[in-house]
Amino acid sequence: MLLEDWIRLQPGEREDLLRDARRVAAQLPPATGPGRTVALAFGRDLRAFRASIVACWLRGYGAAVVENDLRERIMPVLEHPSVDHLLHDTGSGRAIQVPALLARDDEPGEDAPAELRGLAPSPMLLVHVQDDDGDVTWCAWGPAELAAAADAAGRWDGPRSPAPSTPGKLGQLFCTTLAPMRGAAPLTPSSERVEGVEVPGAPATASRHAAMLAELCAEDGVDDAAVVHHADGRPLVALSGARAPEVAARLPDALAVDAVPRDPNGQPMRAALCLKFGLGRSGAPVTRTLAWREVARGPDEATWRTEVPSDYLFYEGHFEGYPVLAGGVQLHELVLPRLRASAGDLPALEQLDGVKFLARFVPGDTVDVTLRRLDDPQRVTFEVRRGETRCTTGRRSFAAPVAALDRHEVEPS
Repeated sequence: MLLEDWIRLQPGEREDLLRDARRVAAQLPPATGPGRTVALAFGRDLRAFRASIVACWLRGYGAAVVENDLRERIMPVLEHPSVDHLLHDTGSGRAIQVPALLARDDEPGEDAPAELRGLAPSPMLLVHVQDDDGDVTWCAWGPAELAAAADAAGRWDGPRSPAPSTPGKLGQLFCTTLAPMRGAAPLTPSSERVEGVEVPGAPATASRHAAMLAELCAEDGVDDAAVVHHADGRPLVALSGARAPEVAARLPDALAVDAVPRDPNGQPMRAALCLKFGLGRSGAPVTRTLAWREVARGPDEATWRTEVPSDYLFYEGHFEGYPVLAGGVQLHELVLPRLRASAGDLPALEQLDGVKFLARFVPGDTVDVTLRRLDDPQRVTFEVRRGETRCTTGRRSFAAPVAALDRHEVEPS
């Protein structure tokens, strides 16, 4: 199938879309082989989103669409083995920012595709779809399958509303981008929210617990309810509202929250809810605290040792296949607690300086945290080591002198 046969726009619309798409495609190298994809993460700009999809196809890539522009939804798509590049409108510093690109007046580079190309049978579209329980499924369409699904969406006549929605949400994607490209409707500058559209080849997104959730939300004093699944499959119920604590107390695996966190499309934010249940972002149990033992301790120097657990919470999401403990986490979870365990209550912090992150340590590593009071007792240096390797160093300055590091007698946590 040729791309020119797949896109059935009116001549003026076709020219505008292809002009935008060529500008974006000029930023992408040709795909290195079949099955390669480009991740698309868009929260609002429908024009840029449509141009990016066609740009992928012009360069021989499939489009790996993220349903919204939240980081927790983008990262699993970027980590998919087929993904080579990212196109987005998120405001982050990562290339390639498509709205800024389309706002330029210059012409695409000489290597921009000049003609529509044939479509490979490998997936033309790859989508990471979340259902209303926060569970995520990959689904993909080749050219003929995608044409059939888009044509079916073009015949859909269900409810629409002006409520905002991200262009990558499955219903929006098919009804306001793909179906119009097939000539089912004009390309419009904005998308309405569509609800209930059934897309051939896509998983059902309705909650398996819809009846239970509806019953809970009908209770007086319950404003919202959502379900996410524990890694072992158990449903975990989050409730909000004035009587949510009372209702949650009657249910197994239920928790009252101030508000159910939801994404821009109204779906529960799985990672945020799992964290509220004391689990990792994926719903698996995690270790939140570290077990420390004292190695050496004197008035002006103390060293503590811990083994970083393999399921340590703060490694989640940083990063698949290359675990990195964020600098802020090191300071908050390693250095500061050991300083309190050594010196007791601390004066107000005035300055943090000289911080260097020299090497990383990973789950399973044993690390030492060494603290040193300087001649000026208002200043304390810290060092994190993995064996002989210095990983992190820095200095904290306080508003008053820090007590001797061997005076605190509380049993270390």
